[in-house]
Amino acid sequence: MKWIKTYWDDNCIKGEVPIKEFVLDISGANYTGKNAKACAIDLVHEIVKNYPPPYYLMVSGGVDSQALLQSWIKAEQPFIAYCAIFPNDLNYHDIRTLEEFRKIYPVNVKYLPFDIEKFFDTELVDYATQYECNSPHIMAHAKISEMFTDGTVISGGMPLFRKNNSMQQCFNYSTYGLLRYAEISGRNFIPYFLCHTPEIVGAWQHSSSNLQVDFSELRNRAQNIIAESEKQHTKLAQKSHAGLHSLGYKFKCDLYKLNDFDIIPQQNKLHGFEIINDRYEDKKHLIQDAIKKFPRRQEYRVFDVLYRFPLEDLVPYSHFSRLKVA
Repeated sequence: MKWIKTYWDDNCIKGEVPIKEFVLDISGANYTGKNAKACAIDLVHEIVKNYPPPYYLMVSGGVDSQALLQSWIKAEQPFIAYCAIFPNDLNYHDIRTLEEFRKIYPVNVKYLPFDIEKFFDTELVDYATQYECNSPHIMAHAKISEMFTDGTVISGGMPLFRKNNSMQQCFNYSTYGLLRYAEISGRNFIPYFLCHTPEIVGAWQHSSSNLQVDFSELRNRAQNIIAESEKQHTKLAQKSHAGLHSLGYKFKCDLYKLNDFDIIPQQNKLHGFEIINDRYEDKKHLIQDAIKKFPRRQEYRVFDVLYRFPLEDLVPYSHFSRLKVA
């Protein structure tokens, strides 16, 4: 994805406050007349031509993984699909959807155990520091990609899918950490298959403009609810954030279908780690002292206090990102 240019805009103003804004320049996106699925199939052949085998597809049950698998199946190129299994059924929802997908597309998947909680406790800080990424989930993906160190590992992520970021569904500095990981490690690792080329992104841009859906009013309502609930220190803010993400997820699923991907949407889908976040809510006794280190945090979850907030203090971060388009 070297065709995407990134830089920091130090002159951005929000209200009267100057901020640093992480800018992603995708003006090189190129719509060729093909839809995203056709471009993805072309990319499979390009990868086979330019990257060493075997080709490991790092998948979950999410729609990105489903689209990745469909692309390789349609291209009729050899691959090995694998899926990490977290302890205590922490990603059971993904496994369940993946098995539903396999009923439609019979594909072999290697299920490999991965102790994600141990990773958070023992290696997360080192990974976050080295690759300048304050997202525990993104760095977990980096670690999971290391389950195979030969050949080429491909992940299907597609966080960039609109002509603008009005729904905030685009790369930010944290999301880009998986690309920094690929670049710094020097591995044959393609972290975001579904926006790897300017042709695929051009197809997403073109088709997104054809979706007659306007979420702007709903988004404004959601943000007003979030702002008000944060003032009242209520849990409504978390629910409002979840609702906002759900709007973006619906758009994403519609976009896949418009591009001929036969996907199975997940209920309450946000980022794939929902059960992990919920599990830690039973461990409030672990954060009685830790939360004092973050006095400005009025809304939080136990997982955030233990793992996310410390990384946000450790790693430079921008809460604002912007897409620059042609």
